[in-house]
Amino acid sequence: MGKLLHQKNMRARIAWLSEHGKPEPTLVNAARSAGYELILPPALGINPAIARAAIIDVRRSATPACSARDLLNKSALAGRPGVTVILARQDLKLSERQALQNSGNIVFDYASSTAVIARLRQQMRINSLAEEASERLKAAMNTALPADTASLTPKKQSPSILFAGAPSPITASALYHLRAYSPVSVLTAGQTLRALENKNFDAIVFSPSEENDLLYALARTLMRHARFSTIPIFAVSQNMEIVRAFSSIGADAYPSEIIDNYFAHRVGRAAQRGRLARGLRHFLHSTRNAIMSASPATSATFFATQIHQLIRRRSMDPTPFSMIGITLVAKPNTTTTSNTEKIESAELAELCTKACRLEDAIVPLNSKSIVIITPSTNWHDATRIAARLTGVLAGRTTGDNNPSAYIPVTDIVEHKAGEGAQALLARLLDQLRTSTRHFNTALSSSL
Repeated sequence: MGKLLHQKNMRARIAWLSEHGKPEPTLVNAARSAGYELILPPALGINPAIARAAIIDVRRSATPACSARDLLNKSALAGRPGVTVILARQDLKLSERQALQNSGNIVFDYASSTAVIARLRQQMRINSLAEEASERLKAAMNTALPADTASLTPKKQSPSILFAGAPSPITASALYHLRAYSPVSVLTAGQTLRALENKNFDAIVFSPSEENDLLYALARTLMRHARFSTIPIFAVSQNMEIVRAFSSIGADAYPSEIIDNYFAHRVGRAAQRGRLARGLRHFLHSTRNAIMSASPATSATFFATQIHQLIRRRSMDPTPFSMIGITLVAKPNTTTTSNTEKIESAELAELCTKACRLEDAIVPLNSKSIVIITPSTNWHDATRIAARLTGVLAGRTTGDNNPSAYIPVTDIVEHKAGEGAQALLARLLDQLRTSTRHFNTALSSSL
């Protein structure tokens, strides 16, 4: 099958396309650490759909743009939805970089293997949002779910770009090339935060003045924050160590030698995608709220539609998905007032949104149980989400800071190839009932 490595807990398969052999061991290890499996073209010839993304190596090619197109065409991946990252030399001419960008996202050879995987992961995150928004829109149409779709058609206007950095020659050069977008310019990390609080931006460009600049810590934080994680982040610097540091967290970083019209075009193009991603996030948030407030019949129909869509998608794409079941078990020797009952019932699903991704669908089963559908997630990743959910719910208080009268019990199932929707749900509920019974037995024996 052309596999380079085999992982049981794989998140996704990544195609390696190159005219010059296998990837470096450091890239294989970086992919493995992130939960990705690198595969060679022979496996793609059997089933191109097994790869959710591709890494194209044209660093030693005399004609990079032609080589990238040829490699994609021969692999049968051309035209398929997915993420493509291209490894290219830094010294390419402007015309070569402009031609190459039509095939994918360029990562230059000064970036480490960790940086390549970080960029890939960031792009796949945005791609997952788009896939889930598409599935959510179909389910909303089938169930007549009242969701706000206006955000999916943003107004046609110039992208909103935030530029953060102290005055310097490279700052002046970058701002000059970005002048067509009229970026908002700030000087410090604090001013950047205030700007982000008061306005939605489609992309951010950082120009740190030194290696310990707070702008790096801010960029790292933004990329991990749920609200800002889909905003494209760029960095410019004359210091290659700063460029490499920003690259390692998934930012698109550029040294002073290649701050030109290509850089400006890359920022503008990424900002357009950033605006679309913000619209997708708003739509997913809207549909999630609509699901949680819908009638039981509508929720059940939405749940069935969503699961069938994911199963159908998995029949063409082996990317896993999982489901998390949560039920609240009453603490022994706890007097539950009607007020406490009301609060618990109304806020269970809402509390879960604090630990879930936007693409996760939260469907109430009853006043004390919910099911969470987690697309593009294997069992181990779903376990991490469940652990966060347990922490949020266990720390919950009611009324005058009184501890919650309930303890959350969770269970997880990952969809098996060929498994139907009813069998999957039955397996989850059976495991959840068993876990609840064991928990009650253990709790009683400890008293």
